[in-house]
Amino acid sequence: MAKHRSHLLLCTLALFWPTSARAQQIPAAIEMDPSPDREFPATMEAPDIMSHGSGRFSFSKAIEDTRISVQFSRDAENVKKYRIDPKKIVLVGHSMGGFMVAYGAAHDPDIAGLVMISAWNIGETMTGPKETHRVDTFPSASIRLAGSTPAGLQEEAEGNAARWNYFDYADALRNRPMLVLESDDRNNLHNHARVEALRKAGNSYVAEIYMEADHSYSDHRIALQSALLNWLQATFPPAAK
Repeated sequence: MAKHRSHLLLCTLALFWPTSARAQQIPAAIEMDPSPDREFPATMEAPDIMSHGSGRFSFSKAIEDTRISVQFSRDAENVKKYRIDPKKIVLVGHSMGGFMVAYGAAHDPDIAGLVMISAWNIGETMTGPKETHRVDTFPSASIRLAGSTPAGLQEEAEGNAARWNYFDYADALRNRPMLVLESDDRNNLHNHARVEALRKAGNSYVAEIYMEADHSYSDHRIALQSALLNWLQATFPPAAK
């Protein structure tokens, strides 16, 4: 049994994988329970990661939460307790989280790799005339985000658009393995352009997978899990037992 395991948060081979993700091999972890392990028994323990103790949401605080989560994963006590390999920290994020992992990895050269799932490019979306902004999601989102308002979310996104465009992170990520998962949503064009920008910057470790699914991958959950786990297994194989 390996003493460490990769730690996933939340956010390639120069290759385009076909849309038929269902044809991929389904990892055993999705289909069956693991064999009992007396040394490291399975548990349902979930760590609480404190980040400044505020429940008031903002995009800036979400960026900080990502940094704090990585810091937690590198703490010597947590490395031992959760059997984390700090050299194999991979950030995984969906939608807004996809932007967060791109930002986090771009500003932390020790992040081993990242997975962006239907990632929202905040900066590109909020650039240009206000009438072209895609802001229809802010009213519904603010209801679920403590202390936020649609106007406040829009103002913060507009004010930071120049810094929050993940196309600008291509050079910083040119040597990191990355999986970009795309769905049939309005982030699709930005996601594909992201892959092209990375390859242009010299990243030969980018894998791109498109699935004919909605933004939440409602009818492609097993395919999504399979794609993620297969990529992790191939890119970051476990240490020898």
